[in-house]
Amino acid sequence: HGAVLAAVCADAVDSDPGQELECGGPEIFSQREIGELAFAALKDRSPKCTGVPFWVMDWLVLPLLRLFARRTWNPLAMVTTLAKSDAIAPRFGHRRLKDFFEEAARQLAGGG
Repeated sequence: HGAVLAAVCADAVDSDPGQELECGGPEIFSQREIGELAFAALKDRSPKCTGVPFWVMDWLVLPLLRLFARRTWNPLAMVTTLAKSDAIAPRFGHRRLKDFFEEAARQLAGGG
């Protein structure tokens, strides 16, 4: 959440400029779980999370996209690379991802 990240940044103002800060939320999710939470917040849409084995992406999809759809290849190659590693930071804060998605869904629906 932006407010939590702002607090972490404000606390780090006087720290070493080269210091890397790690800040996670109070919960840990897989990428699939994050997608499912996002779709659950939309309520009127069913989840559309599809898993593709990494070997299919590396040996078939990405090489074909690199040849025929360069604009699509770049972001998909980045997402594939990021999906191969965990991105778990120390738990921090109390704001839950589910609540964030539900608030974002209300705003999208015009409910403020």
